[in-house]
Amino acid sequence: MGRVADFMLQGRNTRLGIRKDATLASLCREGQWLIPQARSENQVAVLAFLMSISFTEEEDTNERNWNESLQQMQSLGGDRIRKRLLLLSWQAVIYWIWSERNSPTSP
Repeated sequence: MGRVADFMLQGRNTRLGIRKDATLASLCREGQWLIPQARSENQVAVLAFLMSISFTEEEDTNERNWNESLQQMQSLGGDRIRKRLLLLSWQAVIYWIWSERNSPTSP
């Protein structure tokens, strides 16, 4: 995907009201994202992914427990549209990873 800003803004000269030095943690307060509403398909994709992130005090790890991920997806909170967007985002990411790893490389 490259830089998230490039993906979200598609060449427009705006930061959507987000400070240049903002971190993900600084954009989330009490489980709510402080980000403007999406105005493009790319922004919808990024915001749907961000809604799947939850911050904890636990140490970060690179290991992914797929059974835990499946359980988290099955117990998503929120309305039907939010659940569908989150599940579609996960599906798109998994497919993208699969296709990247399984595509033939050029010589």
